[in-house]
Amino acid sequence: MNNDQYNVLLIDRDINHLQQLFQFLELHRVYNVMSATSGEMAVLIAQKKQIDIIVLDWETAIAAGVDVLNELQSAEGYRPVVILASPTQYEKDKDFINTKAVEYLPKPVDKDQFLSTIRQVVQSDSPKPKYSSKEDELNAKAQQLETEIENFKQKKLQLEREVGALEEKKKSLEQKEQSLGTQEQNIKEQSKMIELEKVKVQESAQDVLAQQQELSKKEEELSHQKEVIELQSKEFEEKSQFEQDVKAQELAEFKHQSQQMTQMQKQTLAHFLPLSLRETYLQDQKSILQTRNEVMAVVLAVENIQALKSEHELEAIELMLQALGDTWQKLGEKYQLTPISSKEGALVMGNGILKQMPFHTENVLKMAWEMGEFAEDFRQRQEVIPDISLTINLGNLIIGKINQKFISYDFWGDLTEAMETGGKNQFPLISEGAYQILRDKIEAEKFGQTKSPQLGLIDLYWIKGMKSP
Repeated sequence: MNNDQYNVLLIDRDINHLQQLFQFLELHRVYNVMSATSGEMAVLIAQKKQIDIIVLDWETAIAAGVDVLNELQSAEGYRPVVILASPTQYEKDKDFINTKAVEYLPKPVDKDQFLSTIRQVVQSDSPKPKYSSKEDELNAKAQQLETEIENFKQKKLQLEREVGALEEKKKSLEQKEQSLGTQEQNIKEQSKMIELEKVKVQESAQDVLAQQQELSKKEEELSHQKEVIELQSKEFEEKSQFEQDVKAQELAEFKHQSQQMTQMQKQTLAHFLPLSLRETYLQDQKSILQTRNEVMAVVLAVENIQALKSEHELEAIELMLQALGDTWQKLGEKYQLTPISSKEGALVMGNGILKQMPFHTENVLKMAWEMGEFAEDFRQRQEVIPDISLTINLGNLIIGKINQKFISYDFWGDLTEAMETGGKNQFPLISEGAYQILRDKIEAEKFGQTKSPQLGLIDLYWIKGMKSP
């Protein structure tokens, strides 16, 4: 595990609960938190990212099929799993949970206990589930079945004793009936009572015999299950050894290929960096960069800046730009967005990856709309009147560390860098890709087309209004 920061994958189909845990862990900078709302999404992330610990809601695991645990732990190696479940769920499925999870936390989650458990697991040298292997699990189940068989045997003996007691009682009643033969009046009354009692005894005896037969059948079934488990355990042991040999060979081949690919990937990423960063990145062995795909961002640009410089004093232009920048920064903080460096000095705000933070798209949309309303009012109150364009687009980022400094650099956006506003400064302009994600939340009007450096010709839309939730 990384000594500086641990990668935590949260899996919960309840988005509100997921967001609460996500934001709580984000407060502690030693955790890099990723999230998923389904088993399929979690498996995709685990296949692409190095995960140090998985926190899994048990209801989400059941909805996706509990085999998702096997897929998560087999994707690129073993990860410790912490299960979140209600006490009732845990009692119902505790045998299976204990074979997969290193820890169980009851819901609702106590945040102090949650943080303590996460810290304990990630700092452990080799966290393992209660049962360390499939063979241990099968042995535990076999032992449990033997206990159940013994309990059924004891119950069978008890029922046999009850049958004997009932038979003795039946004989006693029959003898009493014979001894009362000389008392005709009393016999008639007592005879009726005896007959009723005999019927109850016979019914009870039949019930006991039926239970005895059912227990015998159950005993045979459990004995058969025990034989099957023992056979499966032997087969699993043989298969496990074969898989270990194959994985060892695959690991050796992967390490060799990784060494060859690392330098090629570093050269490729360096191509997209400014010249001022490129040489430092290639020479510094500790520099780390990676790409983040499908980042949604809101972009603000003043289109007529050159014309304004020829008509107004530079100080007035700087004051106008400062006022725009201050509002831009405040709205970014309000909607939890992060400034992103961009070409040509445009202002860019974005945060998170769409598939991991689904609530991020709504924050980008709200900020763009509120900034558009401010910009329209701002232009009417200024002597230096800017032509403002607002766009929402999808792009990619290079992020990481170069010479111990964190950097983020955008490239390959799906909108061109220069766009005409057509006098509609209050309406943000969005790309086709962003429109497909936001179409259920907005009222939009098609604007035209533009050529994207990555996608070719794409449709553009004006956002004319926000739909009610």
